[in-house]
Amino acid sequence: VEDMKQKLRLTKEDERDLANRRQQLRLDAATDDLK
Repeated sequence: VEDMKQKLRLTKEDERDLANRRQQLRLDAATDDLK
Protein backbone atom coordinates (compact mmCIF):
# COMPACT_ATOMS: atom_id res chain seq x y z
CA VAL A 1 0.00 0.00 0.00
CA GLU A 2 2.86 2.39 0.82
CA ASP A 3 4.29 1.66 -2.62
CA MET A 4 1.04 2.74 -4.26
CA LYS A 5 1.04 5.95 -2.22
CA GLN A 6 4.59 6.68 -3.35
CA LYS A 7 3.60 6.16 -6.99
CA LEU A 8 0.54 8.35 -6.62
CA ARG A 9 2.52 11.13 -4.97
CA LEU A 10 5.13 10.94 -7.72
CA THR A 11 2.43 11.07 -10.36
CA LYS A 12 0.92 14.16 -8.75
CA GLU A 13 4.33 15.86 -8.67
CA ASP A 14 5.00 14.78 -12.25
CA GLU A 15 1.69 16.32 -13.30
CA ARG A 16 2.64 19.57 -11.58
CA ASP A 17 6.05 19.51 -13.28
CA LEU A 18 4.43 18.94 -16.66
CA ALA A 19 1.95 21.76 -16.06
CA ASN A 20 4.78 24.10 -15.05
CA ARG A 21 6.83 23.13 -18.08
CA ARG A 22 3.84 23.59 -20.38
CA GLN A 23 3.22 27.02 -18.88
CA GLN A 24 6.88 27.92 -19.35
CA LEU A 25 6.75 26.81 -22.98
CA ARG A 26 3.67 28.95 -23.53
CA LEU A 27 5.48 31.92 -21.98
CA ASP A 28 8.53 31.31 -24.16
CA ALA A 29 6.34 31.09 -27.27
CA ALA A 30 4.57 34.33 -26.33
CA THR A 31 7.93 36.02 -25.82
CA ASP A 32 9.10 34.80 -29.24
CA ASP A 33 5.96 36.26 -30.81
CA LEU A 34 6.80 39.65 -29.33
CA LYS A 35 10.30 39.69 -30.83
